[in-house]
Amino acid sequence: MSKRLRGLPPVVDKRTEIIILGSMPGEMSLKKKQYYGHKGNHFWKIITDILGEKDTGVYAERIDLLKKHRIGLWDVIGSCLREGSRDDRILSPEVNDIPRMVSRAPGIRAILLNGRKAEELFNKNFSTSGLTVTALPSTSALNAISIDEKTEMWRNAIKE
Repeated sequence: MSKRLRGLPPVVDKRTEIIILGSMPGEMSLKKKQYYGHKGNHFWKIITDILGEKDTGVYAERIDLLKKHRIGLWDVIGSCLREGSRDDRILSPEVNDIPRMVSRAPGIRAILLNGRKAEELFNKNFSTSGLTVTALPSTSALNAISIDEKTEMWRNAIKE
């Protein structure tokens, strides 16, 4: 039987200009209490490459790096039922209050959606209210798109 999982708190401050929304952290990320905490996820490699920064692998330094570049993290789903880590196993999702978070970070100009599930649930539950919203390929290693292609797509969205 699936158990109800709770997501991680947002990584957002008043300086945030871009918010990256995933679907729901996987098992390893929830266990570590770290966004994109599974070593197989390409997120940190892609982001540090785009930002021209070195990835030390230290989570607190990764978060500081995002904040330095005015990038925030959160998820569309606040809680759900799920066995394992795959998005296709998510049941009974309860979405986060994204409009409230955006209102508390008035500098946000763009939302980047990490993967199809994040895109699907965001579009189903929220209007964009003037923000640029871009759906991007999942940074998961399970995504068949090459890391180079993903990086280029993400680079284009972040640098807009």
